[in-house]
Amino acid sequence: MTHEDVFQEVHNQIPLNRKLTLIHENLQNYLPFIDRIAFALYDSKTDILRTFLVSEPHAHSLCLYESKLSEVPSLLALKHERSPRIIEDISRLYGDSKEHSRRIKESGYRSSYTLPMFSDEALLGFIFFNSRQKSPFQGADLNLLNLYAHLIFSLILFELNQTRVLLSSLKTLSKIMHFKDPETGAHLERMAHFSRIIAAGLAAKGKYRIDDEFIQFLSAFAPLHDIGKIGIPDEILFKPQKLEPQEFQVMKQHTLKGREIIDLIISNLQVKPTAYVEMLRHIPELHHEKLNGRGYPHGYEKDQIPLEAQIIAVADIFDALTSDRPYKKKWTNEEALIYLKKHPSEWSAEIVQALEDNMSKIVEIQQKFKDKE
Repeated sequence: MTHEDVFQEVHNQIPLNRKLTLIHENLQNYLPFIDRIAFALYDSKTDILRTFLVSEPHAHSLCLYESKLSEVPSLLALKHERSPRIIEDISRLYGDSKEHSRRIKESGYRSSYTLPMFSDEALLGFIFFNSRQKSPFQGADLNLLNLYAHLIFSLILFELNQTRVLLSSLKTLSKIMHFKDPETGAHLERMAHFSRIIAAGLAAKGKYRIDDEFIQFLSAFAPLHDIGKIGIPDEILFKPQKLEPQEFQVMKQHTLKGREIIDLIISNLQVKPTAYVEMLRHIPELHHEKLNGRGYPHGYEKDQIPLEAQIIAVADIFDALTSDRPYKKKWTNEEALIYLKKHPSEWSAEIVQALEDNMSKIVEIQQKFKDKE
């Protein structure tokens, strides 16, 4: 006698959002009133709570949102109490003063069950079960929801821990680069934030299938785009003059060396492949490719270049142009944008537009993470 394992697919190499959707579909066999499951990720260093996963892929009104936890008293209380919360009628409890509350109400959700999730003593985030019915969360159903919540949390924690182990090793190498080149640190911080801002801008326009999960991993991996430079000789890497043609050929190898370093660490750490390992590989290897096929190392063009590499390319060249270098003075943001827009055959015009549309946020990051003078 055989029996179908309905959760088998959650162990496959698929995005966490897809895994959450599979779990949601199974849960609805028992609790059909559950219309949405979501997870918001908490960063204790910044006190930022960000939407991360949702079981409704098209629920864009509830994606791409962040807020300081200290500014959400109801969730802050859950952190301290370490206990779940039931809201029987969202429309009566919340007004429209908070953006997320307004989005929830506009999406038709009337009730929720929220659980704070901890790893040891540290808050990692919140799991939300939403329903379009009023007061459905009762009795034994809560025990089942608790069970599913911890199943979901285990999957998320496993994948995040895998990513953190990998990033810790790679960031150690980045730190070594920082010792050699102190300016690198601020550049990497700006790159992470620029990439998040651009991706969120693209997602808001709805053309690309970009969700919170994509943006979270993109910003985490962005600082590793030049990790292959650790394998480039110092006399070339730090040469204050323009590189000779043969020297530039050596410099271009940092893209392939970056991919090799990442593959080696993945192999040595025996990290289980995840849906976003390919993104991590693409970023250092392909961020110097150009749409017209005149980039390197492979001469890819247009759709051959993954979206994450295209975003990193624009963020990287914009930061390079607007920063002082031994061989050039920094340009203004306006000059850099003009340059990027004059070369639509090299960089995506839509990505450049997303950068320009969010220039106030870009300036804020530039002010926060300045190069040492």
